[in-house]
Formats: sequence, C-alpha cells, structure tokens
Amino acid sequence: MSKTEKRWSCPSCTYDNYSASSKCSVCLFPRVPEVIRPPPPNQDAGLLIESFSDFSDTKDNEHQLIICPSDALRKPGKHKSNSTEDVKKEETGSSSELAKFVEEESSKKRNDINVNTDLAEQPWFCGACTFINSPQHTLCSKCRTSKDSTSPSGASAKGATASNSEAATEDNNTKNRKWTCAVCTYINWCSSKMCVMCQNPQPLSNARIRGTACGGNLSRSMSSSHLPSSRLEILDNRSMKTRSRNQNWLFLKACIGVVEENAEAVDAYLANGGNIARTLTLDEVNLLNRPSAFDVGHTLVHLAIRFQRHGILALLLNPEIAPRGFKRNPAHLSPQIADLIRREIMASLRTRKGDFHCRFLSEFTTFQLPIEICDLPPTIQKLLFNELLDQNVQKELEEECAINWSPSLMHTGDCNSRLYALWNRSAGDCLLDSVLQATWGVFDRDNVLRSAMSESLQDCATSFFRRWREWEQYQAQLLGFTFTERQCLQDWAFINSLAQQPGAALEHCHIFVLAHILRRPIIVYGIKYLKSYRGDTLGFAKFQGVYLPFLWDQVFCYTSPIALGYTRGHFTALVTMENDSKDICAGAQHRNQTYNTIKHLPLVDSDGKVLPIHFTLRGQGVSEDQRKEILKEWLDCHVTDEGWLVARQRLGKRPPSVTRLLDEWLDHYRHMSFRRLGEEGHSDAED
Repeated sequence: MSKTEKRWSCPSCTYDNYSASSKCSVCLFPRVPEVIRPPPPNQDAGLLIESFSDFSDTKDNEHQLIICPSDALRKPGKHKSNSTEDVKKEETGSSSELAKFVEEESSKKRNDINVNTDLAEQPWFCGACTFINSPQHTLCSKCRTSKDSTSPSGASAKGATASNSEAATEDNNTKNRKWTCAVCTYINWCSSKMCVMCQNPQPLSNARIRGTACGGNLSRSMSSSHLPSSRLEILDNRSMKTRSRNQNWLFLKACIGVVEENAEAVDAYLANGGNIARTLTLDEVNLLNRPSAFDVGHTLVHLAIRFQRHGILALLLNPEIAPRGFKRNPAHLSPQIADLIRREIMASLRTRKGDFHCRFLSEFTTFQLPIEICDLPPTIQKLLFNELLDQNVQKELEEECAINWSPSLMHTGDCNSRLYALWNRSAGDCLLDSVLQATWGVFDRDNVLRSAMSESLQDCATSFFRRWREWEQYQAQLLGFTFTERQCLQDWAFINSLAQQPGAALEHCHIFVLAHILRRPIIVYGIKYLKSYRGDTLGFAKFQGVYLPFLWDQVFCYTSPIALGYTRGHFTALVTMENDSKDICAGAQHRNQTYNTIKHLPLVDSDGKVLPIHFTLRGQGVSEDQRKEILKEWLDCHVTDEGWLVARQRLGKRPPSVTRLLDEWLDHYRHMSFRRLGEEGHSDAED
C-alpha cells in the first residue's frame, strides 16, 4: 500500500480519513492517538513509537523516537543507539525483563485509550432540550447549553449515560411535561403556573417537579405520592362536569376572594347556593397552596374575621344586602328536570288533519309562583324575588301603568291577581322564553317552540300570509301609507327567515303564530312609547294588545289566556302567585269558589280603554263595542264591581314535573332560611 493510500478509520462514524487529517472529515471527531507497539526481537531494543504529530510520516525512520524504559539500557557502556550488535550482547535476563515490562505498559495504555475512546464515542444528551449531540461538541447544537453543565464527566459517565439514556430523554424534557388541573381536569403546560381554563393554581408537587431538570424517577415518585387517592380519582375522571364541581371551584374562588378582598367572588359563590358553613379540607388547602392564609377547618366567615374583611363579613351574614347580578330561576337549580319538561313539551306537539297544518300543543298548563314563598322569612323572600324577577322590567311596566295599576283588580276577595315579571334570556329568544315560562316555567333552550313556529309558518304560509297582509295593509292605510305587493313579499320572506334563525328577534306575526300553537289567547301588556336611553320619545310601541288564534275554530281553543310584558325591545313572562292554601283547604264551601283557581287579567288599560286586538279583518274591531264582542267570543270575560272588563285565567292542574321543579327550587331557599336561623340562635347563645 502506497503512502498516500494509508488512512485511519473514525471510531465515531467509521469514515476512512487521510493520514494527514487530525479530525474526521464527516463528524469532526478528533483523531485518536495510536497504540504503542514493542519492537520485534531482531530490532533495536528501544521502544519504537509512532509519532503523535499530525504532520509526521509513519514510514520515515528519521522521525521515529527511541525510548529506553530500563535504567540498564541508559548506562553509557551498555547501549549504543546506532549499533544492533551491542544489543544482542545483553544478558538473557535483561531481555526477558524488558519484554515483560513492555507488555505490561502496553496493556495499561491500551486499556486507558479504549476507555477514553468509549467516552469520546458516546453521544451526550442536552439537559435543557434533550437533543442528542455528537461527542465532539461541547455545546448543544440546538439550545447552545454547555455539555459540562448537563452531562456527567469522568469514568462514571459511561455507566450513567448507558443506563439512563431513555430516562434522561423523558425526565430532562421539562418543556413538554404537563400537569392536570384537579378542578376542571384540563391538561396544562408545565410552564403555566395557573390553569388556563379555570385559573386554578398549579399544585405544589408539580411546581417542584418543574423546577428540577434531572432526577426524573425521583420527581415522578414525589408527584405520585404527594397526591392523595381522592385527588387521583378526580384527575382520572375527565368527563366530570357536574354542579358539585362548579360549586367546589366557586368555593375556592370565594376563599381567595376573602383574602384578596374580592367581594364579587364571594357573591358569586352565595348566588350559586353556596354554604357559608363549609370548611376547608386538606386537599383544598394543598390546592390553594397558601399555608399562611388557609388552614384546614376554616370557613369563609373565619377568613373574613381573620383578615378583617368587614364588608365581606356583612355580605356573608346578610346576603340579601348584596347587589345580585346573578339570576336564578327554577330551571337553573334543576337542569335535569328542566330538560325533562322540554322533552314533554316536544312530545305534546301535534299536527291536526285538514287544510290548516299548524303545530299545536296538546297539553294545557299555566305556570304560577307557589304560595310557599310567603312562608319564607322576609329577607329570604327579598333575595328570592331579586334572583327570579326582572326588577327593571317590573318597575318600568308599573310606572307606565301597564300592569298592577288597579288595587281592586290585584286583590278581589282572597284572589291575588298581581303580575310578576320573570327574568329570561335577552336577544331574540325572549319571546319564546316568555311563552314557555308563562306555561311551563322553563326556557326554550332547545328551540322547540321556535322550530314549531318556523314549521307552522312554512306549512301554513298561505293562511298566515293572507291574514298578515290584510292587517298590515289596513294599518298602513290608517297612517296614510300604501303597502305594495312587492313590499309584502319582501317583508314576509324576512319574517320567515327570522323564525328559522335561533336568536333572531321576532315581531307581531310571530306572536300571532304562537297563539295558534298554544291554542289560547296571548295578552301583551307593554309600554305605549319607545324611548331612547336619554328619555326621548322615538315612536309608538304597538305590541300591546290581544292576540287571538283566529285561524282555529273557537271550540278547538282555550279561553284562558297567558300574559306577556313588553318593554323596549324585550318580552317577559307575567305570572301570578297561587292563592293562600289555608283558604283553599279551610272548608268545602271554599272548594267551590272560583277565585281559588282563577285569576283576573285586565282587558282594558289604566284609562279604561279596551286593549287593541291584532290581526283582525278589515272593519272588525274598529270600535270598543266591537272589540268587546270579539273578546267575549274568544275569552272568558268578566266585569268587576268597579266596571273593569277582565279575562279569567284558569290555572288547570300543574304537571308533576313542574311540581318537582318548584319543590327543588324552594328547598334551596328553605335551607338558606334554616341556616340563617341556626346562625342567629348560635349568636344568641353566645350572648
């Protein structure tokens, strides 16, 4: 083999490099020094060492070094470097001793070089990004982290790297490690100190694991042993989305709110039916991770006293004084029963045979507030009405004399006909929610009523369109306008599109269709003028009046109406309260009296004028006498002693599902009153 063809093999990538290369041309691995070899017996007794210099020629004897390890060889009379005959004259014992010494030294150096070669050939893992780097690199190729700061050195590096290569990849990957929130079960990144979904702080055990860059097995054992078994069950149950979980989260937020003087968090917890006597558990204290502030067994009252939060303490002891932004109706406290009621409504939808294929409800129900509300303490009653009613709408309608304007109408004997405005969702769902609230006491969350209304408009388009067009043309003629056929078609298409879009605002025609679906009259009590937020009058509000199911036969419809309220772009359900149960059960003579199951709804305004009737034919209902005749045909009318024309609202039998809904709703406020009585008794005992 010629001199130019001699090459050395790289121990890292096995590439054959030229002899003049001090590093591998592919992986830049440094060239390993060659092993010392003893000379043959017939050569010079000195040790022949190939030069370590990168520029030496291995075949050139002029650059070779002669090392004499034996002291005897260094004596002047016994060794000459240029003569081999003198070496042959040495004693046999010296030659054997020299050979033994050379063999031992060469084996030691060979072992050291092999160890260094193995260490140099071993790739190393970066402790910051877990990237596997080449052995010759002192810095990580990805994150520029030093090799000495993350990799072990010395003779123990080989065993540590070989045995923990897989563990280092997982345990040093701190950027990709995640932790699971114990409250909402969301999997967060390790760098997140709080849950991105519920703002729950990261547990202490996970924070410690995040702070360490090595020791993965120890960290995993700490994280698994630190969490109790109950917490692990919560973490494994990813689909738990019940009301108790929300209550737990609100309680933790309320505890933090007391410390940070955030009354809104405490008010939200109380508004959701939170118990102020609830104590902190060990898991909750560990989850809050503030030992200086929270202790096991503390309640919100203890925390308020400890941190001297007098305003929050007054809120906890007197929840009725707090401003209530949260609204709670019976469906909020019992969502399962509310869903059952909505399924009953869907099952009661029917379509009658014949030319008029309008959907209608086969069940007749009227929602009323239970009389058991009067048994609650006055403070709890006030809290209940604040959460159930729309106080702004109630105040506006009463100030405009739209409802409750006559004391004689509200109280006729033992009959209480006072109307209450229930709170509902805003936007375009308020009309549908109001209708279902006035009948069943729930919202139209599943768009059952909207779907029935849309299908009725499509299947009975001819009948509804004729009645609507005639009514609109007559109203435009009274105002001095003309209503062309093109405008009629455009407006009718717009009305159909509104009925099909969930959340879209509804108009007069939709109330007329809903009256046919219910098969009963709908009375709307509303404001007369639309006003801006500054109080300026914008125009007339023409929603007030009576909507009758003219397209049905009278014998197929009910005469008992429902009442709705209308303010600026918003509908609300107007319901009454049950009569006193004591009067109902007092004797047999009361069971036959009509006012125990009947309410009076006025058909006149505060000025004594008969309410307008919508969607009548041309020439009908022009005068008050004509309107009275029409109302007497479709409603069960009655004239009071004061001469007011009223409609009798017959309540009917309450469905069992609605009874269950109201019972659970009332139990919430009963428990609240019992808790208040217990606290007052405890304070009296201390005094």
